Amino acid sequence: VCVLGLRRAFCVAGMLLAFETRRHQHAPTAHHLQLLGTRQSEQSKGVGSKLIQAGIRRAEQHGLPCYLEASNERSVPFYKRHGFKVVETYYHFEGGVDGDGNRIVGRGPVVTLMFRPLGGVAH
Repeated sequence: VCVLGLRRAFCVAGMLLAFETRRHQHAPTAHHLQLLGTRQSEQSKGVGSKLIQAGIRRAEQHGLPCYLEASNERSVPFYKRHGFKVVETYYHFEGGVDGDGNRIVGRGPVVTLMFRPLGGVAH
């Protein structure tokens, strides 16, 4: 909190709560895949596919569907190729203020909420 400042800490906490609320709305029992990324020099070499497949395998071993939040619009086609479908396009800061108390101009950054049913490709 000291590094972020109180206003920014509340902003981050509110955003995390909003994400968790939406996850419970869209996929309350799903295995939540978090923080998947690859170094730019390793992209398009299959590393990301191996990582996502490991998460999908783990979920399926437990009999669970998968859920994730894509914070980069460019990654949405990648997740779709792995059977995920978009369940919501979410703009947390739309109509609000940033961590410094300034009004957000436009919609702010987008987060794409995605779901993959147990056993296969989403329709």
